[in-house]
Amino acid sequence: MLNIPLTELIPALGRIALGCVLFFKLLRCISYRDFLWAHFKHNHIFYALLSGWMVSLLFWWSGFLTDLFIAIFFVIHVFLFRKSSLYTMEDIFFHGIILYFVFAGSGNYLSLDSYLGIQLWGRQPSGTNLPELGLALWLGIIMFGGGWTKRHSKMWREGLATYFFFINPKAMRV
Repeated sequence: MLNIPLTELIPALGRIALGCVLFFKLLRCISYRDFLWAHFKHNHIFYALLSGWMVSLLFWWSGFLTDLFIAIFFVIHVFLFRKSSLYTMEDIFFHGIILYFVFAGSGNYLSLDSYLGIQLWGRQPSGTNLPELGLALWLGIIMFGGGWTKRHSKMWREGLATYFFFINPKAMRV
């Protein structure tokens, strides 16, 4: 049995799982690039950013130079989605989760870095749970903000928001 501390195992398994999710999200984003970045000029820099986004994800996902490539992925992800025509709560969640992996040291186990003995900065600060606490705080602030907004919304107080969701034909089974 592997003797890996949970603070090292969870980021490693999370890197693999989130890498799968982000890979398919990225493919969808690229296929809908004309919709997502309709107002953004599609030039060589834009396509270089999309390519860098995919390459950095693949390197992070495989665990090669993990710390560097998740940081690059984070910067490109934030830049592209701040320029996006459609900026949703999902993107805000992903910003925080990806930033967590920048500091969590997700390449310490189950990665090419661990086999090759490469570590750029690893878990920061080492030996603490600060990355997890930061992630929990980030997600808590988002949920609190959503609840606070709904509490002061006339549509939510009158129950119309839920009503309009359920009468939407996309939410019904026919």
